Amino acid sequence: MSLTVKNVKHSNITPQSTNKVVFVDVDDTCLELLGGFVTWLNKLQRLSSYVPGKVITDRSNLHDWLGLPEPLLNTWMHEFQAWSWEWGALNGRSDAADGFKVLKYYGWRIVGVGHGAATVDRAILRRANLELVYPGVFEDYFIAPSEKSFMPYLRDYADPICITSVVKYAEDMVNSGHVTFLLKQPWNKGNSDLRIKMFENWKEICDNIMANHHSKPIGN
Repeated sequence: MSLTVKNVKHSNITPQSTNKVVFVDVDDTCLELLGGFVTWLNKLQRLSSYVPGKVITDRSNLHDWLGLPEPLLNTWMHEFQAWSWEWGALNGRSDAADGFKVLKYYGWRIVGVGHGAATVDRAILRRANLELVYPGVFEDYFIAPSEKSFMPYLRDYADPICITSVVKYAEDMVNSGHVTFLLKQPWNKGNSDLRIKMFENWKEICDNIMANHHSKPIGN
């Protein structure tokens, strides 16, 4: 069932509740970064060594998954992030759109972060991508240099709920005392940190937030 406002079963919740921030690493949680990258590589005929059907098991070793030398993969990823228009035209997820709709309706603030070239033009491109796919959802968006921690961007928010698909970023977040959710992807199945809650989809994430972290109005 598609998640909409009307089927969130919490009768004592009102849109006027005061709530915290949901801090979202948008790459491969609500924007299909790897799918966009692979499509771009294929268009440029750079995937001759890729074995179709090979499952990605380590998000930090994309070169192994794609059958490419690591320096070359890093160069192409930088080219994709810093120069291609496709980096700013990534597909979204319908379950994320439904989840964001519910969270925004009930007063949650959504802040995004991702990795890429931290220049004004690329920030504008990514913001436009988010606004096109999820209109009116993101209050703010930050770009971190490739592979760097997101922690500097969390400091301005009090006790955000953090969502990512990458274990090492989730570990940073939970080690700093934040409630942290990991959206399941093939590369994070090996997570064994019980402090990090894992979810199959955005409906499960949204249901957990509304049931366990939403501020109820006083007197209810």
